[in-house]
Amino acid sequence: MGNSVKTPSSKDLSGQTAIVTGGTYGVGRATVAHLLKCGARVVLTSRWQEKAEAAAARAAEAAGVPADRAVGHALDLTQHETVREFAAWFLEQGWPLNILVENASFSKTDGTALEPADDGTEQMFHANHLGNFFLTMLLADKLRNTPDARVVVMSSAGWQKLDLERALKHDKRYSGSQMRNVKCYLRSKAANLMFAILLSRKLADSGVTVFPCSPHGTFADQPADQPSGDGKFVDMLMKLMTGPEGRGATTTLWLALDAPAAESGTFYAAGKKKRVSFSNEELDALWEASERLTGASLAPKRKRSRSRSRSPSS
Repeated sequence: MGNSVKTPSSKDLSGQTAIVTGGTYGVGRATVAHLLKCGARVVLTSRWQEKAEAAAARAAEAAGVPADRAVGHALDLTQHETVREFAAWFLEQGWPLNILVENASFSKTDGTALEPADDGTEQMFHANHLGNFFLTMLLADKLRNTPDARVVVMSSAGWQKLDLERALKHDKRYSGSQMRNVKCYLRSKAANLMFAILLSRKLADSGVTVFPCSPHGTFADQPADQPSGDGKFVDMLMKLMTGPEGRGATTTLWLALDAPAAESGTFYAAGKKKRVSFSNEELDALWEASERLTGASLAPKRKRSRSRSRSPSS
């Protein structure tokens, strides 16, 4: 196995179901398009139901597939009640969950002060990490019960070391300028990376493959509710880091479709394998805090019951 991704395959995904959060724009939209063309049913999300439904209709038409193969549904990672509602809705459908792409993220880099989340945590940590953690825990049994399921968690090649104590207790001193807010965002992306690595270990015996990922971004298609900021420096930096959404989705799709299962937990950024290292103490502290704040955990894998033969009565 090399250190670079390959061109994603166009394998037949008929009968399979994928969820792509943030599937209305950029890398998410390109991911949805490819999966639809491969034959999968794709559930794509936006913070607004109407926007999700409209994007699903456009995606199905562009891919030349029946309208019911692309399903739009509201999901707002900043509001954990909507995460619960989305997961409950999905589980009611009775579909398998072959691919979960946690692409959506919340960013606020316009220089305005971040507000604390309802639980007192830093706003972007709450949405980008705790929202994804909660969603994954709610869907974990479905993933375990779907053969060869895959999870791709979006991080960032520019992640910065997570200060967990700071993330767990919002402090307005650490936001309020573009660069401070960017740092908050990149620390939330470190949490995504750490979560995916430990999740891969916890699901290793379940046949679920997990990859943290940093794709090429797409500047021109930032969603309206995700301001990229109006400062010249940050906008210039974003433009230098981004490219066409089709290229941006290459890493995401290869991990979702083709990467060897033995590579589970490996971080790929913009097509290249990246070596990262976190202590078990760091990973466990984040996981325990996430369980406490969301009230959700990874239940032990259910053992299949064995029928017991009864001895004939005498």
